[in-house]
Amino acid sequence: MKVFIPWSVLNSFKALVHQFEEVDYVVGVLRGGAVPAVCASHSLEKPVYWVEASSYDESGIRHSLSVSNVNAPLLFGDLVLIVDDIYDTGTTLEAVLDMVAGATGRVPYRAVLVTKRPVECAEKGISFVIATPPDCWVVFPWEGKAEGGVKDEKVHRGGTSKVGGVISPREVFDGDLENLRL
Repeated sequence: MKVFIPWSVLNSFKALVHQFEEVDYVVGVLRGGAVPAVCASHSLEKPVYWVEASSYDESGIRHSLSVSNVNAPLLFGDLVLIVDDIYDTGTTLEAVLDMVAGATGRVPYRAVLVTKRPVECAEKGISFVIATPPDCWVVFPWEGKAEGGVKDEKVHRGGTSKVGGVISPREVFDGDLENLRL
């Protein structure tokens, strides 16, 4: 089953991140966390920095997770909000959390747009907007191509899927459980 996330998730995310107004800056996990991190940065009027975290090499082969290309200052005492698009296994967010906490001496706040593990997120203090079934493919609105186009798009279940068109911000659940639109 695919779950199509609407553009309106960003409005909900803006409201969600206001609880973190005291942070010094936002750290977005590239690439998926770029859009929500910029959204949080604008909403909080705080700078945004980046970290890359990936389990795949350039040829698409899965390896152990590596965190690299950190451009955030990460000074001791800084209070940070880490932002990513999705919480699936938790591996990425935990690796970035460990790195940020180790450098700043403080446990950072964490927020994602979508989680496949809402209970785990609640237990770990990770804020989220939408919870989806753990076995679904999540498709974000910015992952589409120009109207009518077809592209290999990243889906959050491993692999790729051919899809056409873009997902408008107004798409809603249409009763088709195979292609659930939130």
